[in-house]
Amino acid sequence: MPYPVGHRAAVKKDIIDSARRLFNRHGFESVSLQQIMAGVGLTLGGFYSYFNSKSDLYTEVLGCFFTDPQWKSCWEGVHVDLSSTDVGSQVVRAYLSRQHFEDVENSCPMVALPTDVARSGVSARRALKPCSRQW
Repeated sequence: MPYPVGHRAAVKKDIIDSARRLFNRHGFESVSLQQIMAGVGLTLGGFYSYFNSKSDLYTEVLGCFFTDPQWKSCWEGVHVDLSSTDVGSQVVRAYLSRQHFEDVENSCPMVALPTDVARSGVSARRALKPCSRQW
């Protein structure tokens, strides 16, 4: 029996969310693919049907979720209106907010991971460039 429509996209999002939480909490180098996949109830073998490498997954994790229309603000009092003319300043305020700082597992990975990126592969380092240009 085939999976329902949207299953693959939902699983990929779950893997990215698991990786973001673990990377934020423990750092890129300290987290294994097995830990990431266990966070979504899948085996390591399934990982490679979604990503080519841990660095490719990291690139997805580093997506600037403040400017992602699918991101759902999870912090009281923090809102980013992507249709606003001052979206850049809203992103900066959200990024620097106390709520963002205190919610380690759900914060933007760029808050805590610059040193991880410096030690990572080229694809992970490239992932930072598009985010910095959006502001």
